[in-house]
Amino acid sequence: MLLVIQSFEQLQKYAKKGRNSKARLNCLLETNYLETSKSFSSILGQKLIEHKTISSTNKNETISISEQKEDLMSLSDLKYKTLI
Repeated sequence: MLLVIQSFEQLQKYAKKGRNSKARLNCLLETNYLETSKSFSSILGQKLIEHKTISSTNKNETISISEQKEDLMSLSDLKYKTLI
């Protein structure tokens, strides 16, 4: 059986918990619903971005490294991303 919906909001009349079920395949074509985009962004997870800054003077060199988590695809990425 294949279930095709445009947003998780379409499942609300059946059950609120159904939207969090672990489907084997999720495919997002396009949606205008914020909650659906948030769910897909959460499902995709995050990546760790490392920023490295190097500053130097005549005698010293300083290296600073910071890490920041970022969504793999943000809400705007999901909304405006075009596939080629």
